[in-house]
Amino acid sequence: MTSSDMNQSTTETSNAPITSHPSSDTTPHLRVGRDEGSRMIPEGGGHPSDTAPPMEQATVGCRKGIISSAALLEQCKASLRDPMTQIWGFHVRPSTVTLFIGETSVGKTVFLHNLAYHLASGKEFLGNEPPRLMRVLYVDIESNEEVLGEHLSTIGVADGWDFFDLQDVTPGQVLMEQLKTVVNDGHYDVVIIDPLMEAYPVKDENDNAMANTQMSAFRDLARSSKAGVIVVHNSGLRKSSRGSKKFLGRGATSRVDRADISINLTSISETERLLQVTKARSKNLNEEIRFRFGEDLSYDLLESSTPSQTVVASLQHDTFELVKSEAQEGRPEVERKTFMEKLNIEKGSGREQALDRALSKNFLTGVLAKPRKGVYSLPLDSLKVESEAA
Repeated sequence: MTSSDMNQSTTETSNAPITSHPSSDTTPHLRVGRDEGSRMIPEGGGHPSDTAPPMEQATVGCRKGIISSAALLEQCKASLRDPMTQIWGFHVRPSTVTLFIGETSVGKTVFLHNLAYHLASGKEFLGNEPPRLMRVLYVDIESNEEVLGEHLSTIGVADGWDFFDLQDVTPGQVLMEQLKTVVNDGHYDVVIIDPLMEAYPVKDENDNAMANTQMSAFRDLARSSKAGVIVVHNSGLRKSSRGSKKFLGRGATSRVDRADISINLTSISETERLLQVTKARSKNLNEEIRFRFGEDLSYDLLESSTPSQTVVASLQHDTFELVKSEAQEGRPEVERKTFMEKLNIEKGSGREQALDRALSKNFLTGVLAKPRKGVYSLPLDSLKVESEAA
């Protein structure tokens, strides 16, 4: 059994004293199967998902057999109209595996308990807001009752946030099969497994083949349940000749390769932390969120390169109105550079990134058509209605 010292950090927020902020790696190490740790739940009670039928979620990929590229595009556009294509921005998505790598004592579990609470409560967290109340299942293998009691009483509890009962659990494939049943029966949107090496141990964590077996099991859980699966892993002392931050995680590099998204949580100072997306199959690659400890195990957002969802939504409206206005003036097609000029967006700015996401969303949801690369117009149906009205 191992333990690490309590990492206490203080900072100053606007005219408010700050309490100590313990890290994730401060508790006695608990092994699966002991009568300790998380001893809660899957029963539901009062959460919308308990009584409502499960929502259909977007699958990863739209392919069955042989399909033309045009037909595949239409299928994917249809699936991407579902607001559930994102859970916590692009960082946690349905049917995907997010590998969450953190330094020792950086505060991984406190962070993820906060994330679970906010997702289940439908609240914004560090600039990203879930599309609805999420059902979250937490497989917490290391935290004991003292830490869980402190976190739940301070961060808060939510109807849709459950903990997996660890009594008499066999790590590895047996646990993964149990999780498949529980996640599907409970209609969970998010599964957080903390940590990876305790949930699915291997003889040699440096062996890429064994790491592939681990990640394949988590990917199978995500694909079969359509839940966003977050797997927690500790950092190592890796030295890369290329200076890449991608392989911060301890052991085999194939864990990052097999993940859909990989996020590093690192320490900037005693009170500040940095989230970096180092691998992604979507649009959030290299995005960063910098934050500091706040009161009552909370966080204060300091800086984020992730486009605000509010800004993206505003630009969705503005780009549609601009295309509509241009069409009325006899210019039915609008180039991307025109959006940049008329909406006063600077090249290389955060608003430029938000513009691209807004245009992509408008195209995928059918609000705008895209006759050629970098060119947008009103859909044919809208043009027909405009013509008939004239």
